[in-house]
Amino acid sequence: MKLNVSREANPIVVKELRSRMRGWRAFAVLTGVLLLLGAVSYLLYRISIATTRYSNLPLSPQIGQVLFMGLVLVELVLICFITPAVTAGSISSEQEKQTYEMLLTTPLRPASILWGKMLASMGYVFLLIFAAVPMASLVFIFGGISARDMVKALAVLVALAVTLGVMGLFFSALMGRTTRAMVMSYLAVLALVAVPIFAYVFVGVMRQAQPPGWLLIPNPVSALFSTMTVGQTGAGISDLMWGVARLLGGSMNLDGRSTGLVRPL
Repeated sequence: MKLNVSREANPIVVKELRSRMRGWRAFAVLTGVLLLLGAVSYLLYRISIATTRYSNLPLSPQIGQVLFMGLVLVELVLICFITPAVTAGSISSEQEKQTYEMLLTTPLRPASILWGKMLASMGYVFLLIFAAVPMASLVFIFGGISARDMVKALAVLVALAVTLGVMGLFFSALMGRTTRAMVMSYLAVLALVAVPIFAYVFVGVMRQAQPPGWLLIPNPVSALFSTMTVGQTGAGISDLMWGVARLLGGSMNLDGRSTGLVRPL
C-alpha cells in the first residue's frame, strides 16, 4: 500500500520533535533561557533605577525601553548561538549514523526531507522565542514601548532564526560532518554580525564622514534596532557605530565634535 505523504504530517517532523521533546534536556534549556532573561530584566531594572534617579525625563517609560531593548538583544544573542547548534547536525548526523541512504529510499521526496529537518529544528527555536513573550510583555507596565514595536522585534527575531537555520542546514548537507558544519555555521554567523560593523567603521574612518547606512543592512543587530522607536533614550546602531568610527579616526571634544584626524607624526 502506497503511503500518501502529502496528506499526512511529515513523519520526519513528528519523529524529530518526539525525540527532542521527550528528554529533560529541551525543558532544561528552556528553563535556563527564561531564568537568564529574568535575571537580565531584574539587573536592567536596578541599573535603570540607579542611573535615571536624577534625570528630568519620566522614569517609567525609560525603564520600559531599557528592559525591552535588553531582552530582545539577549534573545538575538541566544538565537545566534542556539540555532546553528540545532540545525548543523540535521543532515550530517544521518550520514554519521549511516542512515542517510535508508532515508533516501523512503517515499519522502528530498524537499520533504529538508523541510522536515528544518521545521523540526526550528520548532524548538521558535519555542524559545515565543516562550519569552510573556516576560517581555511586562514592559507594557512601564510604558515607552508599543505593541507594534514588540511585533516588529518578534518578526526580526523569527526572520533571523529562519536565516540562520537555513545556513546551518546548508552547511550540514555540504560538509557531511556535524563538527565541521557547526564550525562553518558559527563562522557565517560571526561574519554576518561583525563584517558589516567593521565595514561601516572602516568607511567612516577613511572618509571622515558618516558612512552610508546600507552597509549595516546585513547586520541583525541593526535590523533589530531599526524596529525600535525609542524616543529620547538612545540612538540607533548607525549613530552608535558612527561615534565609534569618529573616535577611531579622530579626536573628539566633550561636545561631540570631531577635531580632525590624529596623526602620530
